[in-house]
Amino acid sequence: MASSTPSLAESIRNIPLLLEDLFLPRDHTTSTSPDYLPYVRYQFIASVAGSTCGVLSMQSLLFAIGLQSGAIPMAAALNWVIKDGLGQFGGVLFASLVNHRFDADPKRWRMVSAFAMDAATLVEILTPLCPAYFLPMAATANVAKNISWLSSSATRAGFHYSFAQKENLADITAKAGSQSIASSIVGTALGIAISPIVGSATANVAAAFGVLSAIHLVSIYKSLSIVALHTLNQQRLHLVIDHYWQGHDRSTTHLANENPILSPSEVSANEAFVLRFQSGYPSRFQRTSVALSSRLDKLRLETLDTFANERYLLQVDDDVASRRGARVVHLLLHADATSVDVLKGHLHLVRLRMLLEDGHLSPAAAMEQSRHDVHRAVQSTHVRTSVADHFINHMLDSDWHCDHLLVEETVARYRIHAADTNARQPE
Repeated sequence: MASSTPSLAESIRNIPLLLEDLFLPRDHTTSTSPDYLPYVRYQFIASVAGSTCGVLSMQSLLFAIGLQSGAIPMAAALNWVIKDGLGQFGGVLFASLVNHRFDADPKRWRMVSAFAMDAATLVEILTPLCPAYFLPMAATANVAKNISWLSSSATRAGFHYSFAQKENLADITAKAGSQSIASSIVGTALGIAISPIVGSATANVAAAFGVLSAIHLVSIYKSLSIVALHTLNQQRLHLVIDHYWQGHDRSTTHLANENPILSPSEVSANEAFVLRFQSGYPSRFQRTSVALSSRLDKLRLETLDTFANERYLLQVDDDVASRRGARVVHLLLHADATSVDVLKGHLHLVRLRMLLEDGHLSPAAAMEQSRHDVHRAVQSTHVRTSVADHFINHMLDSDWHCDHLLVEETVARYRIHAADTNARQPE
């Protein structure tokens, strides 16, 4: 009678399947997007490098607290508790300031998280050089670490949402936790293994940190550059619209039947998210900048008349602003503006910037031409339609999530009451 116990060879062959069940979502080849596995690989490498750095920095902190003159166990413990408390408070304050911008630009804030973690680790490694300043240095590092942890956890949901193909967001999130634990164990073991080799000399620890930090940051960057987000923030939407207008200009009065909308993966290849610690994004438009939360009372009265039939307002400043010699283009959205209105407003905005960039038209002439271009009738799939409707219909049929747009970092919409024509403050 054959034994039901698997042989050693069979057990070895089953190890990959076991690891797959432990660390990857069920049916991951069909239940996740194609960018999921490459993302996980780079994230695992980054997490291992980060955990290894954590071991070295903890060694430096313990060494520094022991070097404080007259240090006693109670004082050392109190310093440790204070630096943790200050760090947690700083992290909470940071989260309240950033709030919904995590959803709009998760790649940018995940990169900020990586830089913050490495900066915190470096400060901890340098504490033995200034043991008398252990508390301020350690507290500062802990604030940066809490900022990093909050940013990382807040942005992770956006990535997981983009990976889910079969309503398996919970499975992806759970497996991400397993992957994080595994990488932390590997990184900690590696840190313990190299710690005796590196020693306690700050110069040696800093050199090891430099190598590990480079691995960590490069891996994070590679993982983020792979992800194709389906949500639309200002940068991604403007990349889509810019490409649409360029195709429109090449086709004159007849729009080709093929889809003129860039896919999320195509936009991801051109998306900038590194070294962006402030709002805005790098753009090919150098003569104009965009303001999305301007005060209504700063706009000219004729602007209200020009856009009386729209749920948005557009205006170009008369003079060149101080932002590197660029004119500011203001876009204000009505309080009742829908996603369709927002798409149309940004379609108009990008067209206006394109005309101003050429430098051949005055702001007034560019505004008039852009209005004509947006409403111009074109032929598409045997149907006569406007450019705006053509663009919006293709966007709604695309893979982009257009129901809830994330183009406003600061919500400042306007409403004009008929009973009070002087009420010009945005809501």
